Formats: sequence, structure tokens, C-alpha cells
Amino acid sequence: MTSTADAAPQDLQDPKLPAADEFSIFTGEPMHSLRDMLTEVTFTPGPGEEFAATSMFNGLRSLVPFCHAGSEGFSIVRVYLAPNYILPAHTHNSDCLYYVLQGKAILGKRVIEPGGGFFVPAGKAYGYTAGAEGAEVLEFRHATSTDFHETERSPARWQKILDNAEQNDGWKDADLPY
Repeated sequence: MTSTADAAPQDLQDPKLPAADEFSIFTGEPMHSLRDMLTEVTFTPGPGEEFAATSMFNGLRSLVPFCHAGSEGFSIVRVYLAPNYILPAHTHNSDCLYYVLQGKAILGKRVIEPGGGFFVPAGKAYGYTAGAEGAEVLEFRHATSTDFHETERSPARWQKILDNAEQNDGWKDADLPY
């Protein structure tokens, strides 16, 4: 599955969003959704397309409490992950700094607990799994939009990802644990 937006999402052009050179205060309430920030999304044929089409957001909820107007500036995304949610390996075209607020983020053998985080340079592949209690993570970017290029290649891992997404079907409508 490939989708591409030719211009910045409409919400990012809203004059109510602060300019990158203005002092700004934000309340933590959503300005727009993470989907509005995505400029290009690609998944490999087969399981990747199946995940993108039917279950990517089964177990993942997000809101964008801060984003500068236009194509330059900063953004913050607040992500809620269901228990054991598996985010497939992927890249972005911008640097990303992650801070764990609640639960755990598991990157391979590393477990990142509240107060910890990780930095991923633009173009570097990564993925992570939420702990058994789920996770709440802040994503900081020096970008107002981003891409998502899936790089997951293991059929066994894809099966785990799809099974987990199926288990989390309906989670997007449940009350958040945090």
C-alpha cells in the first residue's frame, strides 16, 4: 500500500497553528491527528499491505498536541499503545526523539521505562513493542510532517504483528488506561 500527499495536510496550513518563530503555549489537547502529519506511507506487498489496510491502528491511538504551521518547525505526538502492541520496523524522513510516559517500550532486548527514551536519526529503521500494560509515549520531531516507510521483512514477525493487531481490534474505542 502506498499513499502520497502532494502538499502539507490542510490542518497544517491552518492559520491558528503557531509559526516556527513565534512564542507558543499549548494545552495538550489534540490539534489534529497523526494521520494528518503523514505525507507518504509505504508497506511491502502481502502482510504489510494487510496490516496497513485493516489493522495498523488496532492498538495504536495518537493525538498531536503541538505542531507549528507550515513545513518547518516542531511537532509533538502523544501515542498510546495497547498491551503488547507491535510497531513494525520502519523509517521516517525526520529525526525522532521518544520519551516514555507510562508503561514500557521494548526495543529488542532493551526495555525503556517511564522517564527513559530513545533517539532515532532520520532514515534509520526501528520498531518497538509495548509492554504487557501498554505504553504512552511522546514523540518529538523537528518536523511538521513525516513519512512512514515500513521495512519489516520477517514473515514470522509479520504473523506476530497481525495476530497482535487482531487481538487489539476494538482497542481504539476502549477507554485509555492513562
